[in-house]
Amino acid sequence: MNARRAVLAALAAALMITSVAAAVPAAVADFEQSRDPVWSPDGRKIAFVGDGKIYVMNADGSGKRRLTPTRNAAPGFRPDSRPAWSPDGRKIAFQTLRHAGPGACSDGHPSADCNWEIYVMNADGSGQRRLTHSPGMDLDPTWSPDGRKIAFVSRRQRCPGVADDRLAYVCGNAEIYVMNADGTGQRNLTRNPARDGHPVWSPDGKTIGFVANRGGNRDIYVMSADGSRQRNLTADVPQQAFGIAWMPAQTR
Repeated sequence: MNARRAVLAALAAALMITSVAAAVPAAVADFEQSRDPVWSPDGRKIAFVGDGKIYVMNADGSGKRRLTPTRNAAPGFRPDSRPAWSPDGRKIAFQTLRHAGPGACSDGHPSADCNWEIYVMNADGSGQRRLTHSPGMDLDPTWSPDGRKIAFVSRRQRCPGVADDRLAYVCGNAEIYVMNADGTGQRNLTRNPARDGHPVWSPDGKTIGFVANRGGNRDIYVMSADGSRQRNLTADVPQQAFGIAWMPAQTR
């Protein structure tokens, strides 16, 4: 059953990406770099990244409006990215490089001053607030279905043999964390020496799917929302996994 759901989820993800991609290019053609399109829960708006800033527009491409400011926007870099709508559509979480030192990311290489953090803001761009304060990068925020928690990826662990915690950005191990929607109660769920990423909540909020490379291959795992019962769903699949999506809850 889990394998079937994983296959259906992958197909659903492909269809979602295709539908969003079809809607976005013509609407954001005036931006040099546009990416990360994501629908609002009510389907009326699309948040996206344009030239390193987060924008929102109506589903037909009208009413484009910038939500985040430009800071340390080195050429080719995206200081704000990965917008994620809260389930009620009132807030947007995102990752940002706005605290990077001047020029720290301009050469495209990681450094102690080039670090991602997670922020949250109201859907109109007001009330921008920092949720993470980690020496290692914090990425990929995703809301629980009830809007009370945010799962994310962090590389905040100390690097073996390296005394400077700031260098966790370079070699720290990627783990799945969870926190309350206000940034409190941050907790490591996976605690594994291999890299874990791309967390996605199940529709009922009881399970989190993620991608992990724990045996030489990137596989799809699931775990309970508290980090227990971690299981590999694609151990028998030789292909590499790069993402996961849950099939929407079915109604009878």
